[in-house]
Amino acid sequence: MSNFSDESFDAVLCLGALYHLLHQDEREKCIANCLRVLKKGGILAFAYINRNAVFINQFNRNDYSIEDSNLVRKTGINGVFYTMDFNEPQELVQKFPLKKITDVGVDGLIYPLKTRLSEASSTEFSSYMEYHLATCEQPSLIGHSMHGLWIGQKI
Repeated sequence: MSNFSDESFDAVLCLGALYHLLHQDEREKCIANCLRVLKKGGILAFAYINRNAVFINQFNRNDYSIEDSNLVRKTGINGVFYTMDFNEPQELVQKFPLKKITDVGVDGLIYPLKTRLSEASSTEFSSYMEYHLATCEQPSLIGHSMHGLWIGQKI
C-alpha cells in the first residue's frame, strides 16, 4: 500500500486480506491503510469469513471433530484463516471515520444447502437465487453465509 498516495482512490476493495490477519491490531492496520488511500466520501468494501458459517460447515463434514469446530467458534482461528463473529465487522471499523452502507452475506446458505442446490433444476436454482438476493442483507441470515462483505463510506 506504500506505493499509493494518500486519498488517491474513490473506492477500495479489500478482498481476502482480513481472512489471514489473525490479530486485531493487524486487522485495524489493514483498515487504516485502506482508509489512508481512500478519498473522503469514497467507498470501502471488505470481505470477511463468518465464524458461525465455518462452524456449521465443519459440523456437516466428517473430517472435523466437534472439538475442532468449537475451537474455531471460540477463537476465530481456523488454521491460516481468521473468522469473524456477527458483530465483529462493525466493531472493527468503530474507531475509523466510516459510515456503514450495508453488510451482505455473499454466498448465503449455499454451503449447508450445497447437496440440494447441486441437484436443483435451473428453475429451482433460479428460485433459490431470487431468495438469496432478497435476503442477503438480513442480519438474521448474514452469519450463515461463509463470506460477508461490509460496505461503508469514508466520512
